[in-house]
Amino acid sequence: MKNLLKSTVLLALTLFLFSQNCFAHSYWLEVKGNGKVNDTATVYLYFGEFEKGLKENKEHFLKNMESFTAYYLDSKGLKQDLILQKDSNGFKASFVPTSNGIYTIMMKENSRAVQDWTKHGLGIIRPFENLKVNYNVGKVKNSQLANFETSKIDIIVKKENCQLILDNKEFANKSISITNDKGKSEKVKTDKNGFFAIPNSKGMFIIDVDYKDGIKGEYNSKLFDNSRFKYALTLYVY
Repeated sequence: MKNLLKSTVLLALTLFLFSQNCFAHSYWLEVKGNGKVNDTATVYLYFGEFEKGLKENKEHFLKNMESFTAYYLDSKGLKQDLILQKDSNGFKASFVPTSNGIYTIMMKENSRAVQDWTKHGLGIIRPFENLKVNYNVGKVKNSQLANFETSKIDIIVKKENCQLILDNKEFANKSISITNDKGKSEKVKTDKNGFFAIPNSKGMFIIDVDYKDGIKGEYNSKLFDNSRFKYALTLYVY
């Protein structure tokens, strides 16, 4: 009886940890290129745990990426669509910059089915994903980083600080997660004007924000309690 009880508890604990581990996963972008005009740049979409260097490659994870849309703003602010292609552990898209400046790449997913995440404390929600990364061509300072047109939720880079925006207004006192490419993660909170400090070190950073609007609705004949907007900005500091 004791052995059966231990086995049951162990199984329950294993399933709980597996569930929590999966829920700790998130999407993010990485971009690679030499930063030169007329040379190809490639942006990668991943799902996993950035701080652990985990990039999932199982088919059901990759399947969820198929509905993402991708595009970028070129150095003149013109919008160009990107075509996503399946890669070994994610999706990728390429483009060729034709002039020096800043290229802002965005990927979105707004067609995912309603999810029952009650066991994670989120209830029944409709999820939205918004991902963004900047790519510099030529000599561009960090203080000159471009900004994407503000959507539901966005992060605006302003010199040594970032500003969190919600519905075109500053988002005050909001908790944000910042993870660097060495696996270190920290929580910060925006001030009364929505500002928070950019990490004072070089490297790659993922800045994660999520927000639930508290508005009930229906999508594809399924009711939900909230829409959850998940936002991840990939920031390269040189």
